[in-house]
Amino acid sequence: MIKKTKFKDLIIFENKTFKDKRGYFKEILKEKQIKKKFPFTVMSFSKKNVIRGLHIQTKKSQGKFISILRGKVFDIALDLRKNSKTVKKILK
Repeated sequence: MIKKTKFKDLIIFENKTFKDKRGYFKEILKEKQIKKKFPFTVMSFSKKNVIRGLHIQTKKSQGKFISILRGKVFDIALDLRKNSKTVKKILK
């Protein structure tokens, strides 16, 4: 399921987990469904209470996809696009 946000081009993709006695199966990302291409995919692991940095691309902007495999995340989006209706707004 795709949830739209008040920020243009920022969406929340919630997918289902299918569980059975063997374990589980979960679709992570369907590029067709979100109509975006991701040129590369990376993974990181963070210990409890780690803060990751703010990422800004001014020349060649890129999308960011976050998937939580275990635990919780407190993610914040800050719109810094000068001509945006939501410039300097924060989405938590």
